[in-house]
Amino acid sequence: MTFPQKFQTLRRQKNLSQEQLAEQLNVSRQAVSRWENGEVLPDAPNLVQIGRLFGVSLDYLLNDAYASDADTPAVQNAKAALEARRKLDAAFLIAVGVIATATVWEFANLLYEKKLLWALLAFTVQMAAVVAFKVLLGRWPVGEGHRRQTKRKFIAAVALLVGWMPLLPLSRLLAGLAVGIAAGQPGHNYPHNSLYDYILTAILYGALCAGLCLWLRRHKGE
Repeated sequence: MTFPQKFQTLRRQKNLSQEQLAEQLNVSRQAVSRWENGEVLPDAPNLVQIGRLFGVSLDYLLNDAYASDADTPAVQNAKAALEARRKLDAAFLIAVGVIATATVWEFANLLYEKKLLWALLAFTVQMAAVVAFKVLLGRWPVGEGHRRQTKRKFIAAVALLVGWMPLLPLSRLLAGLAVGIAAGQPGHNYPHNSLYDYILTAILYGALCAGLCLWLRRHKGE
Protein backbone atom coordinates (compact mmCIF):
# COMPACT_ATOMS: atom_id res chain seq x y z
CA MET A 1 0.00 0.00 0.00
CA THR A 2 1.16 3.50 -0.83
CA PHE A 3 1.10 6.40 1.60
CA PRO A 4 -2.07 7.96 0.07
CA GLN A 5 -3.93 4.65 0.41
CA LYS A 6 -2.79 4.16 3.99
CA PHE A 7 -3.59 7.75 4.90
CA GLN A 8 -7.10 7.57 3.47
CA THR A 9 -7.74 4.18 5.12
CA LEU A 10 -6.61 5.45 8.51
CA ARG A 11 -8.83 8.53 8.23
CA ARG A 12 -11.88 6.43 7.37
CA GLN A 13 -11.15 3.99 10.18
CA LYS A 14 -11.28 6.94 12.55
CA ASN A 15 -14.56 8.10 10.94
CA LEU A 16 -13.08 11.52 10.24
CA SER A 17 -13.90 13.78 7.32
CA GLN A 18 -11.13 15.62 5.55
CA GLU A 19 -12.19 18.83 7.28
CA GLN A 20 -12.12 17.20 10.75
CA LEU A 21 -8.74 15.65 10.13
CA ALA A 22 -7.34 18.90 8.80
CA GLU A 23 -8.52 20.65 11.96
CA GLN A 24 -6.82 18.10 14.19
CA LEU A 25 -3.58 18.35 12.23
CA ASN A 26 -3.82 22.13 12.06
CA VAL A 27 -3.62 22.18 8.25
CA SER A 28 -6.03 23.07 5.46
CA ARG A 29 -8.54 20.64 4.00
CA GLN A 30 -6.83 21.10 0.64
CA ALA A 31 -3.57 19.81 2.13
CA VAL A 32 -5.32 16.66 3.37
CA SER A 33 -6.92 16.19 -0.04
CA ARG A 34 -3.58 16.55 -1.83
CA TRP A 35 -2.00 13.98 0.53
CA GLU A 36 -4.76 11.48 -0.17
CA ASN A 37 -4.51 12.06 -3.92
CA GLY A 38 -0.76 11.49 -3.84
CA GLU A 39 0.03 14.91 -5.24
CA VAL A 40 2.47 15.63 -2.42
CA LEU A 41 3.74 14.02 0.77
CA PRO A 42 3.40 15.68 4.18
CA ASP A 43 6.52 17.25 5.60
CA ALA A 44 8.31 15.71 8.58
CA PRO A 45 6.40 17.54 11.36
CA ASN A 46 3.05 16.61 9.79
CA LEU A 47 4.14 13.00 9.37
CA VAL A 48 4.98 12.85 13.08
CA GLN A 49 1.53 14.28 13.93
CA ILE A 50 -0.18 11.77 11.62
CA GLY A 51 1.70 8.89 13.22
CA ARG A 52 0.73 10.05 16.72
CA LEU A 53 -2.89 10.67 15.79
CA PHE A 54 -3.42 7.24 14.21
CA GLY A 55 -1.01 5.33 16.48
CA VAL A 56 1.23 4.06 13.69
CA SER A 57 4.94 4.31 13.01
CA LEU A 58 6.58 6.48 10.38
CA ASP A 59 8.26 3.34 9.05
CA TYR A 60 4.83 1.93 8.22
CA LEU A 61 3.57 5.18 6.69
CA LEU A 62 6.51 5.67 4.35
CA ASN A 63 7.32 2.09 3.34
CA ASP A 64 4.99 0.76 0.64
CA ALA A 65 6.05 -2.83 1.38
CA TYR A 66 4.34 -2.81 4.80
CA ALA A 67 0.63 -3.64 4.67
CA SER A 68 0.21 -2.96 8.37
CA ASP A 69 2.18 -1.57 11.27
CA ALA A 70 2.76 -5.15 12.43
CA ASP A 71 5.01 -5.70 9.39
CA THR A 72 7.64 -3.19 10.50
CA PRO A 73 10.97 -4.56 11.78
CA ALA A 74 10.51 -3.02 15.22
CA VAL A 75 7.17 -4.77 15.73
CA GLN A 76 8.46 -8.03 14.26
CA ASN A 77 11.47 -7.95 16.58
CA ALA A 78 9.25 -7.23 19.56
CA LYS A 79 6.97 -10.14 18.64
CA ALA A 80 9.95 -12.46 18.23
CA ALA A 81 11.35 -11.42 21.60
CA LEU A 82 7.95 -11.91 23.26
CA GLU A 83 7.58 -15.37 21.73
CA ALA A 84 11.11 -16.32 22.79
CA ARG A 85 10.41 -15.12 26.32
CA ARG A 86 7.19 -17.15 26.40
CA LYS A 87 9.07 -20.27 25.30
CA LEU A 88 11.83 -19.67 27.85
CA ASP A 89 9.34 -19.17 30.66
CA ALA A 90 7.51 -22.35 29.62
CA ALA A 91 10.81 -24.26 29.57
CA PHE A 92 11.61 -22.88 33.02
CA LEU A 93 8.30 -24.07 34.48
CA ILE A 94 8.54 -27.48 32.82
CA ALA A 95 12.11 -28.05 33.99
CA VAL A 96 11.31 -26.99 37.56
CA GLY A 97 8.22 -29.22 37.53
CA VAL A 98 10.26 -32.22 36.34
CA ILE A 99 12.91 -31.58 39.00
CA ALA A 100 10.27 -31.16 41.72
CA THR A 101 8.55 -34.43 40.74
CA ALA A 102 11.87 -36.29 40.62
CA THR A 103 12.81 -34.81 44.00
CA VAL A 104 9.68 -36.23 45.64
CA TRP A 105 10.37 -39.55 43.93
CA GLU A 106 13.99 -39.52 45.10
CA PHE A 107 13.03 -38.53 48.65
CA ALA A 108 10.46 -41.34 48.87
CA ASN A 109 12.89 -43.95 47.60
CA LEU A 110 15.73 -42.83 49.83
CA LEU A 111 13.77 -42.59 53.07
CA TYR A 112 10.87 -45.00 52.68
CA GLU A 113 11.31 -47.45 49.82
CA LYS A 114 15.07 -47.89 50.39
CA LYS A 115 15.55 -48.46 46.65
CA LEU A 116 18.81 -46.81 45.69
CA LEU A 117 18.41 -47.66 41.98
CA TRP A 118 15.16 -45.68 41.71
CA ALA A 119 16.71 -42.81 43.67
CA LEU A 120 19.64 -42.70 41.22
CA LEU A 121 17.19 -42.78 38.31
CA ALA A 122 15.33 -39.81 39.81
CA PHE A 123 18.63 -37.96 40.21
CA THR A 124 19.42 -38.67 36.53
CA VAL A 125 16.05 -37.16 35.57
CA GLN A 126 16.87 -34.06 37.62
CA MET A 127 20.24 -33.58 35.94
CA ALA A 128 18.68 -34.14 32.50
CA ALA A 129 16.16 -31.36 33.25
CA VAL A 130 19.00 -29.03 34.26
CA VAL A 131 20.98 -29.77 31.09
CA ALA A 132 17.89 -29.40 28.88
CA PHE A 133 17.06 -26.02 30.38
CA LYS A 134 20.67 -24.88 29.95
CA VAL A 135 20.46 -25.76 26.24
CA LEU A 136 17.13 -23.98 25.81
CA LEU A 137 18.44 -20.93 27.67
CA GLY A 138 20.93 -20.29 24.88
CA ARG A 139 18.51 -21.18 22.11
CA TRP A 140 16.06 -18.31 22.63
CA PRO A 141 17.83 -14.92 22.87
CA VAL A 142 15.31 -12.68 24.62
CA GLY A 143 17.55 -10.05 26.16
CA GLU A 144 20.60 -10.61 28.29
CA GLY A 145 19.05 -9.14 31.44
CA HIS A 146 15.99 -11.41 31.28
CA ARG A 147 18.13 -14.47 30.53
CA ARG A 148 20.43 -13.79 33.49
CA GLN A 149 17.48 -13.28 35.83
CA THR A 150 15.78 -16.47 34.58
CA LYS A 151 19.01 -18.41 34.99
CA ARG A 152 19.40 -17.18 38.57
CA LYS A 153 15.82 -18.12 39.41
CA PHE A 154 16.36 -21.58 37.96
CA ILE A 155 19.57 -22.08 39.96
CA ALA A 156 17.75 -20.98 43.11
CA ALA A 157 14.77 -23.26 42.40
CA VAL A 158 16.99 -26.30 41.80
CA ALA A 159 19.05 -25.53 44.93
CA LEU A 160 15.89 -25.26 47.04
CA LEU A 161 14.44 -28.49 45.64
CA VAL A 162 17.53 -30.67 46.01
CA GLY A 163 19.55 -28.74 48.61
CA TRP A 164 18.40 -30.94 51.50
CA MET A 165 20.08 -34.00 49.96
CA PRO A 166 23.73 -33.01 50.61
CA LEU A 167 22.72 -31.18 53.80
CA LEU A 168 21.30 -34.26 55.53
CA PRO A 169 24.51 -36.36 55.42
CA LEU A 170 26.49 -33.23 56.28
CA SER A 171 24.28 -32.71 59.34
CA ARG A 172 24.78 -36.32 60.40
CA LEU A 173 28.54 -35.93 60.02
CA LEU A 174 28.57 -32.75 62.11
CA ALA A 175 26.30 -34.31 64.73
CA GLY A 176 28.56 -37.39 64.89
CA LEU A 177 31.61 -35.21 65.40
CA ALA A 178 29.76 -33.28 68.10
CA VAL A 179 28.96 -36.56 69.86
CA GLY A 180 32.63 -37.51 69.63
CA ILE A 181 33.65 -34.21 71.22
CA ALA A 182 31.06 -34.67 73.96
CA ALA A 183 32.40 -38.18 74.59
CA GLY A 184 35.91 -36.78 75.03
CA GLN A 185 37.21 -38.06 71.71
CA PRO A 186 37.57 -34.99 69.45
CA GLY A 187 37.83 -35.85 65.78
CA HIS A 188 36.09 -39.19 66.18
CA ASN A 189 32.85 -39.53 64.27
CA TYR A 190 29.97 -41.47 65.78
CA PRO A 191 27.61 -42.42 62.92
CA HIS A 192 24.01 -42.28 64.05
CA ASN A 193 20.54 -41.08 63.11
CA SER A 194 18.66 -38.83 65.47
CA LEU A 195 16.21 -35.97 65.64
CA TYR A 196 19.14 -33.57 66.03
CA ASP A 197 20.32 -34.44 62.52
CA TYR A 198 17.01 -33.31 61.05
CA ILE A 199 16.91 -30.19 63.22
CA LEU A 200 20.41 -29.21 62.05
CA THR A 201 19.42 -29.99 58.45
CA ALA A 202 16.38 -27.70 58.79
CA ILE A 203 18.58 -24.91 60.19
CA LEU A 204 21.13 -25.25 57.37
CA TYR A 205 18.33 -25.44 54.80
CA GLY A 206 16.79 -22.26 56.21
CA ALA A 207 20.17 -20.54 55.92
CA LEU A 208 20.42 -21.75 52.31
CA CYS A 209 16.96 -20.35 51.50
CA ALA A 210 17.78 -17.01 53.13
CA GLY A 211 21.06 -16.78 51.23
CA LEU A 212 19.36 -17.52 47.91
CA CYS A 213 16.67 -14.89 48.58
CA LEU A 214 19.32 -12.27 49.34
CA TRP A 215 21.27 -13.27 46.24
CA LEU A 216 18.21 -12.94 43.99
CA ARG A 217 17.20 -9.64 45.58
CA ARG A 218 20.71 -8.23 45.15
CA HIS A 219 20.72 -9.00 41.44
CA LYS A 220 17.03 -8.26 40.82
CA GLY A 221 17.60 -5.25 38.59
CA GLU A 222 20.24 -6.87 36.38
